[in-house]
Amino acid sequence: MDKVAILGLGLMGGALLAGLAPGCHTPGGGQVARGSEYLIQVTRVEYATDAQEPTWSASSVIVTNELTTLCGRSGAKVLKFAPLRLHAGETTEVNQQKIIHYVSQFAKDGKPLAYEDRGVGPRSKASLQLVSTDPVSVEVGVDIEETRLEEWHTYHAENNKISFKQPFFSSRCLNSKLVVALGEIVAEGGLISNRPGEKPVRCTWLIQVTTNEPSTSLAAKTKQ
Repeated sequence: MDKVAILGLGLMGGALLAGLAPGCHTPGGGQVARGSEYLIQVTRVEYATDAQEPTWSASSVIVTNELTTLCGRSGAKVLKFAPLRLHAGETTEVNQQKIIHYVSQFAKDGKPLAYEDRGVGPRSKASLQLVSTDPVSVEVGVDIEETRLEEWHTYHAENNKISFKQPFFSSRCLNSKLVVALGEIVAEGGLISNRPGEKPVRCTWLIQVTTNEPSTSLAAKTKQ
């Protein structure tokens, strides 16, 4: 069962990326030789917020003044997904999920009737196509998921004669295709529902494509 559902995706201008250095910027363009290996770095940032804050309906390149906001906000939870390395025309996947095996259906006497498996942890998949070489731009398709096991809940049946446990999961997902310039940091985000009585949680996904891991890359600017 999923306790947390994603309500929508769109740019979040008030997003936050903890650990970005002051004055950080997003270089774009440049040249690259055909056959180069590309590095796709995806970072997710989420934080409690007021529902009145605006959201946007499309992805956007992060610019300097927005990065100032990203660098200055407190209380964020930051998750860096494993870097994805691939060449133009390829698809690659990194799956770090662990399988949770649990009973999904019980008989009246409490005996298990059916089982299900659910992956818990991060999983990243991406494809890349070269659009132009001077300046460099690529079309990136990303399918990202992070699932958490929130808790095991105990249920009782048959006048408390039978008890069994069921897991509750939460999931954050991004499935998107976009064209980006080499080195640009693109933000996509949305609003995630939360438990009753708690503030809504906003979630921003930051995507950057480079040809290596320079000190100016998104991976180098974020901290766990």
